[in-house]
Amino acid sequence: MSRVHEARGRFPPDGDVSSDRHRRVPSPALLLAALLLWVLAAGWTAMIWVSWISLYARESGPRLPDGSPYGRDFLQFFYVANAWRTGTVDQLYDPAAQMAVFHELGLGSGAWRLTLRYNYPPFFAWLPRLLSGLDYRTAYVVWLALQAGFLMLAIAAWWCEFAERRALFWPLLALVAVSPFLPLNLMIGQTAFIGLAAFSWACRFLRSGRDLAAGLCIALLLYKPPLGVVIGPLLLVKRRWRTVAGVAIGGAGLLAASLLVSPRALVEYPSSVRTLSMVAAEQPEFYRLHYNALAFVTLLIDGALPHCLGRLVGLTRGAQAATEGCSLASLGLLMALVVATLVALSAAWRGHWRVDDGRGGTVMNARLATLVLATLLLSPYLFFYDTVLVLVAAVYTLRTLPDRPTSHAWLMLVFTAVALLGVGGLIETLNLLWFRVQPVPLAFFGWLCLEATFAAGQAK
Repeated sequence: MSRVHEARGRFPPDGDVSSDRHRRVPSPALLLAALLLWVLAAGWTAMIWVSWISLYARESGPRLPDGSPYGRDFLQFFYVANAWRTGTVDQLYDPAAQMAVFHELGLGSGAWRLTLRYNYPPFFAWLPRLLSGLDYRTAYVVWLALQAGFLMLAIAAWWCEFAERRALFWPLLALVAVSPFLPLNLMIGQTAFIGLAAFSWACRFLRSGRDLAAGLCIALLLYKPPLGVVIGPLLLVKRRWRTVAGVAIGGAGLLAASLLVSPRALVEYPSSVRTLSMVAAEQPEFYRLHYNALAFVTLLIDGALPHCLGRLVGLTRGAQAATEGCSLASLGLLMALVVATLVALSAAWRGHWRVDDGRGGTVMNARLATLVLATLLLSPYLFFYDTVLVLVAAVYTLRTLPDRPTSHAWLMLVFTAVALLGVGGLIETLNLLWFRVQPVPLAFFGWLCLEATFAAGQAK
């Protein structure tokens, strides 16, 4: 029997229901470990939910005891709604006007250090326009409903992805239910579920060969440009011109939507992004809230690394030379992580583009998982709430996990535990690590290597 036939016997085609009887039955130890992890994650996430809901339930006004407004980050979207109401969207990125309105809407309390900046593209302002005319608390509730709707849209994509293996959808949903990503996004009014929905549908369309539709979904990631740091270059390298055309069409539509908001705001948007990048480079503790390769090295070795990189690319200025004061160890480790990530990504995507046509679909599942994980590692600007994107990688790993060695399931259980408990803050709260390190990026990198190895092996 040839090696190809042997591989096909071990890895049955996607959607081949008759092959279910050949799949490995999870061992009792694995099931027990998964159950224990689920219970631990559920308990910790429940504590986050209870602390949030009880805190908000005790307050009848728009402020919390620490002086911050409801939703904290949501204040910036209420600011946009207020700009629509007052007809001042031309000043959307004016720093002085922005901060003055922030303080006014935040009731001017000095108990909370206001560090917000609105830096979304102009077209995004159409979404907060739905809140125009509402009081702060009502607008916050409506905004949460909108974000929950985007989460449901992502789950709908996953439901379609598990059409042939519906039994695998429910463990994923159970994982989502106990993940800290839900309360962490909702309690501060953030927008990561929009990226989750766009990425979920983009990956679904890429897997099934609907390139133009995938491109339109990818264009929506422009609401937060760092989300495209991997998928954009990948499409060009793999010459997926229909997908690129979809991105171009979607981008043109978003450009038109931005012009309809305000031509002045569109012109000022790049300088606003540059200002935000300078803030990120100059604040030593900024990357404590991130889980990418840069944050890992910054926390482990050199807190001045972002400022050093900022000087290298011209974002920040100083009397020193660009690399003066930079730790060579930190620069070396960062470059090693970036190169290793790119090598793993290249190994996974080497060869012809595969769509879901039997065994090729198995390869594409692993490739899509590497795409998401590499995005989380390489993006220079994705906050802790943006790590919800890892759920998309979980979808495509779970689709093939029953057909893979048991060791893969154990490794995935470890990676999942680190992600859930690390992002949720339990590891830090209990001081489980005796030195400053972020284990979550290591889990992402290990997961990436696992998927890249599997994809490369199946592509042969």
